[in-house]
Amino acid sequence: MDSLFFGGDDDVSTGGGGADGFRSIGSVDELDDEGLFLVNYRWWNETRQSLKYGELGGDLYDATSSYVNDYMESQIVLDMRRYSGFEGDDCNGDEERGSRGEYALVSEWMFYRALKWHYDKRNVGNFVAVEDNKADLFPLQVSLSISGTTTSLIARISQKSNMIGAFKKSCQIFSVNSGVLKIWDFSGQITKFFVQGSMLYDKPEQVNAEIFLELQVYGLSNDVKREENGMEIEDMNGSVKVNGHSDRVNPYVRLGQARPTTSSGDAYSLGLTGLTNLGNTCFMNSAIQCLAHTPHLVDYFLGDFRKDLNFENPLGMNGKLALAFGDLLRQLWTPGATEVAPRAFKSRLSAFAPQFGGFNQHDSQCYVFCKKIYLHYDKRNIGNFVAVEDNKADLFPLQVSLSISGTTTSLIARISQKSNMIRAFKKSCQIFSVNSGVLKIWDFSGQITKFFVQGSMLYDKPEQVNAEIFLELQVYGLSNDVKREENGMEIEDMNGSVKVNGHSDRVNPYVRLGQARPTTSSGDAYNLGLTGLTNLGNTCFMNSAIQCLAHTPHLVDYFLGDFRKDLNFENPLGMNGKLALAFGDLLRQLWTPGATEVAPRAFKSRLSAFAPQFGGFNQHDSQEFLSFILDGLHEDLNRVKIKPYYEIKDVDGISDHEVADEHWQNHLARNDSIIVDMCQGQYRSTLICPSCKKHSVTFDPFLSLSLPLPSTTMRTMTLTVLSTDGSMQPIPVSVTVPKHGMFSDLIQALSTACSLGDHETLLVAEIYNNSILHFLDKPADSLELVRDNDRLVAYRVLKEEDSLPLVVFTHQHLEESNGQGSNGHVSPMRRFGIPLVARIPDGSDGAVMHKKFLQLLNPLVMPDVHSIDVLDDPVITVNQDTKMGDKDDDVTIIDVPNSEAIENSFVEDNFQYSLDTQRYFSEGPKITMDEQLVIPDSRKIVVLVTWPDEMLKQYDTIMLSNLPETGGFPLVTNRPPEAVSLYNCFEAFLKEEPLGPEDMWYCPKCRQHQPASKKLDLWRLPEVLIIHLKRFSFNRFHKDKLETFVDFPIDDFDLSNYTTHMGSQPSFRYKLYGISNHSGGLGGGHYTAFVQCGQEWYEFSDSMVLSVTEDQIKTSAAYVLFYQRI
Repeated sequence: MDSLFFGGDDDVSTGGGGADGFRSIGSVDELDDEGLFLVNYRWWNETRQSLKYGELGGDLYDATSSYVNDYMESQIVLDMRRYSGFEGDDCNGDEERGSRGEYALVSEWMFYRALKWHYDKRNVGNFVAVEDNKADLFPLQVSLSISGTTTSLIARISQKSNMIGAFKKSCQIFSVNSGVLKIWDFSGQITKFFVQGSMLYDKPEQVNAEIFLELQVYGLSNDVKREENGMEIEDMNGSVKVNGHSDRVNPYVRLGQARPTTSSGDAYSLGLTGLTNLGNTCFMNSAIQCLAHTPHLVDYFLGDFRKDLNFENPLGMNGKLALAFGDLLRQLWTPGATEVAPRAFKSRLSAFAPQFGGFNQHDSQCYVFCKKIYLHYDKRNIGNFVAVEDNKADLFPLQVSLSISGTTTSLIARISQKSNMIRAFKKSCQIFSVNSGVLKIWDFSGQITKFFVQGSMLYDKPEQVNAEIFLELQVYGLSNDVKREENGMEIEDMNGSVKVNGHSDRVNPYVRLGQARPTTSSGDAYNLGLTGLTNLGNTCFMNSAIQCLAHTPHLVDYFLGDFRKDLNFENPLGMNGKLALAFGDLLRQLWTPGATEVAPRAFKSRLSAFAPQFGGFNQHDSQEFLSFILDGLHEDLNRVKIKPYYEIKDVDGISDHEVADEHWQNHLARNDSIIVDMCQGQYRSTLICPSCKKHSVTFDPFLSLSLPLPSTTMRTMTLTVLSTDGSMQPIPVSVTVPKHGMFSDLIQALSTACSLGDHETLLVAEIYNNSILHFLDKPADSLELVRDNDRLVAYRVLKEEDSLPLVVFTHQHLEESNGQGSNGHVSPMRRFGIPLVARIPDGSDGAVMHKKFLQLLNPLVMPDVHSIDVLDDPVITVNQDTKMGDKDDDVTIIDVPNSEAIENSFVEDNFQYSLDTQRYFSEGPKITMDEQLVIPDSRKIVVLVTWPDEMLKQYDTIMLSNLPETGGFPLVTNRPPEAVSLYNCFEAFLKEEPLGPEDMWYCPKCRQHQPASKKLDLWRLPEVLIIHLKRFSFNRFHKDKLETFVDFPIDDFDLSNYTTHMGSQPSFRYKLYGISNHSGGLGGGHYTAFVQCGQEWYEFSDSMVLSVTEDQIKTSAAYVLFYQRI
């Protein structure tokens, strides 16, 4: 709905104007009239009396309607005459009014206040009424004029000016056959129209002038119903409307669940309206939603808040901000609104607060900028304590022009006010004060000499003597070095303090992240390194890996230093140094003071030029990206310009130590970079021929270790357990069984879970399309035949009845309640629910079967058919290794009390029974109550039970519809999911295993390919150990992701027992500092990162950075682990 305060989203000046470019408002009278709403009189009057709006009198108008249809257009004409039988206040307390054709015209604030009052009255808990009305609020274009003969007000509703649906509804509401309509005007605007119209008589040339307005019609669509002889207003009987809905509603719907639809519409949820993100405006949307659900604030702005506007307060905004906010809040509380774009509000806000005019992200707390916090990081970051610097803007750019003096041959640096921002220039005046004396500037960059050389060369070219060299200088950490004295400016002596990122040692007390930070007069703290990365479109895999690398200490120190000296522009395997430059630039942005979010577009663009597979917006594997980026950085930074060639020597008779050292030295002679120094290790690979026992030993470098996940031996299965005597409700049960076990293991686990007696057994069946597909009655069959998406049920049966016939009751009901389809034919039956099973004696007739079926339905009887009780599904969970002696402590079964003579509760149950012909859309012969059942040789009868509509209301059939998948998420667990240790993964990685037929080794001694066995051993460990957990498996027929929980060490990961070469190793112990996580499945997922910064852990999810505890970083989503040697 368009703004009722402003003309639209464009905030152009309407003339007059203040300094902000908008029309200046001096009083409430200068405001535009609020919108008009036409509502049911009783609906408004009930609010009016309850909220004590008795002083709001209304003027009554009698209106007669006529329908004009000519060749030009169709229109409804209302002739409105003011009723003078009583004063306006006489409408108070009139209880008989509002029954037939009686409406009320109310102002916008009156409508919203009434709407909210009815909502608060009817919104019990979180139940929302569902109304058979889809569009209960619609606009209507009306033209008003004064009749020249009767001096009455003529209202015309033209078909041409309105939408077809709105005009048709108007024809019903203002029907010619409705008689005299009564319209109460509580807005006061009808009288205003009369006055305006009467004034036209003084100007004969304007007698036929019309006044146009837009009327919002609400809650009248269901007041009208057609009769054979015309239209009749339906009596609301005092019903209250919520979201425009009457009391005649369908059963309540709980929010968060799927809402049942009616033939004419759905439920609208008042106040549950979202705000469009206009571009980094989530901070604003978040705060507005909290304010828009503050009860007192909502009641105030939905009321007549305009009377409190202050147009004279110099600190205010001439009332415009309040008007814009009120308009936005009313849009959020408008019935049927699905999403509101707050463009008008943002435009009006930015006129008074320019900092919110763009599309930058801001702080939702009072919409203020995050103040800057600087870290003297490596020296001052103790734990997660961060130093607070007494400097608000400690990093700023400065435009400088350099030239060579023609007389003194000195370098002249000019800082112009015109070329710089005002604040930057003022700080420069303080830093380079005239009264400071001689300043000393140390040049460690070497670029001043370069500028001198360039300037001196100009003397050979007289025409370029006055040429200037321009540069941008970043000034950091000098704002607090300057203090004013009475006689001028003085540079403060730093006393040899070391500056990191421009920070001195003199800092305020430390501040713990996550707590309120004490502010100083000039600024706050930033968290260096805690900068998120924008997701450019499925780039979470890249962001996750980059964050782990960006917090690798050795790598950070290297790229924040002078890494460009190692760039290799001659390596044909590299990228001409461009990848390293792009990565170094990105890493420095992440560690820049004050950075809040970095978009890695330049890095991704440079990366895709060399690796086209990463150029689009497809999802990739973070481990593959990590391998590529590390290999690319190594080649770009390889210090070896010309790689020597080494021939492989015969190693027979030479010790492994000598061979390993030789291989390692040969590798370093060709590969020498920060990546090799930091990440590369060495392992030994041994191949043994099974025929001649020939040993082949090689030593190869590795950049990361890909560890297999040992297969878990157990499997969790969920089944639904039902009784065959009607003694208990259907209960989902989760059990843990051997992954490669048999059906007998499943029966044993279920028996333990259900506390099965010695006289009972279980009958397990697979359900498909609400029918029993087959019974799983072969104990020796493998459980691997059961897929995770299968649905299984288990029926508790008595052993003594095993020889009796088995009856399977399958449920069905008509697709439509009237029994007729859209084409006039009988609608097909639709099956539903879980089939019920029971045993009956031989020779039973239809009456015995009927009584048995009612007994099975006993737990499903609704406690009170006039109310809905939400019953939580009872759940049983047990592991296979649960001892029988402990079952009373671990297992709880909820039984439903028996109802005596359930068949007598409903005399006419109208269930119909027929034999199942195994054809989905056809039925077999009907079963009568006095006819004996024919038992087939299979001793099993499948009966189709047809449910009438009235029986669906008497029983809770929802309980029969809850059938979870076998491999679904366990409903309740008595112990955490089976976990494997990271040490187990190393053992699986290092164990000896035979090579497959596709990987056979050519034995030089046997001179043929042999199925050799292969054994890996760790020989040399790197400073940074990257471990890849092989969660994804692919082959020709199957692909899968393992969700196995890996328990990995954090502080002391000891690999001494897994390393063969013990000499010359600084340490075998590692500490975790980063994790790349993947959550989700193969079809889609999301990558995040856990990173240790200081002594605290943080979660990086693209641009979002959150503090987490050490206990939270161990999850089954861990994919790549980063360890640092200690």
